[in-house]
Amino acid sequence: MKSLRHTFMTAAVLLVIGGWSAFWFYASGMVKEQLDARLALLAQQGVQISCADREISGYPFRIEIHCAATDVALSGGEQVSVAGFRAVALIYKPYHIIFEADAPLAARMSPFAASIEGGWTIGHASLELDDWELSEAALSFEDLNLGLLGGSTSQKATGKLAELHLRRAFDNPQAADIALTLKDVTLVGTVANASPFDGGVLVRVPDGRDLLTGKIEPRDLIGRPLDIEEVFLSRDGARLAAHGELTVTREGFLEGELDVSAVEPGQVAGLVAPFYPADSRIPMAFQGALMGFGKKSGPDEAASVSATLTFRDGMIRIGLIPIAQMTPLF
Repeated sequence: MKSLRHTFMTAAVLLVIGGWSAFWFYASGMVKEQLDARLALLAQQGVQISCADREISGYPFRIEIHCAATDVALSGGEQVSVAGFRAVALIYKPYHIIFEADAPLAARMSPFAASIEGGWTIGHASLELDDWELSEAALSFEDLNLGLLGGSTSQKATGKLAELHLRRAFDNPQAADIALTLKDVTLVGTVANASPFDGGVLVRVPDGRDLLTGKIEPRDLIGRPLDIEEVFLSRDGARLAAHGELTVTREGFLEGELDVSAVEPGQVAGLVAPFYPADSRIPMAFQGALMGFGKKSGPDEAASVSATLTFRDGMIRIGLIPIAQMTPLF
């Protein structure tokens, strides 16, 4: 009796293993067919993707696509290449896909003469699907090192962490949240020079679900409110932060007001100066406007000030003092 039961259990286990193996190889074959079809469709649309030494592995619980040197070329002459690429999904959870890329990175953005070179220790991204529609996307690089070279421009950027997130808002499925985080970023070059700083942006587009599907173009944002939940810049104890609501005008400019606050306002000029031309007087004007028009708070009434940034007619002002001239979004 025991022998019969043991034989039955062994047969059942072998049957499950065999069935699962058959399912995995069938699924991996379907992935290969779908991948080939997608690459062919992209090629027809002018996007050429080269995946050297492609392999599909991951048995028994994952589907993994491995590429050696990977190149993406667009019809306009743009090109991006990385040393290696991987995509991984659990076979029973195919709606969550993890991507990894190996440095170095080389990119050319036609028609600009500049090229981009970069490296990192860890570079990965993830996509989450809901009913096969994109619900969340994330991109993250650790120990990032980027260089922009071309003509008279030479700019380098290093950072401990750079992350970009795009997702449906948890409390409003019709809204989209966009978040950018930078940690210990240093800039050296002809465009900007800055010692290590942290920065971040968190924006909600109340009617922005289509951002996740790529159906929204910049002009589609005209008139839509953008909830700026937080944008900040900090270094050496100084911190500049703002929040409020902006809209996009037909001319492509942002319009509205942000409440801005500064910790250690006497250091604001040095905090923002790297993002202006070297001979610009605006950083000192910005600091002066904050300290002159801002509302002081804190134990000594000087540790923090708050004011209102007004975005209108292509300019950013505090009161009547111009802080920056905006660049249109389109």
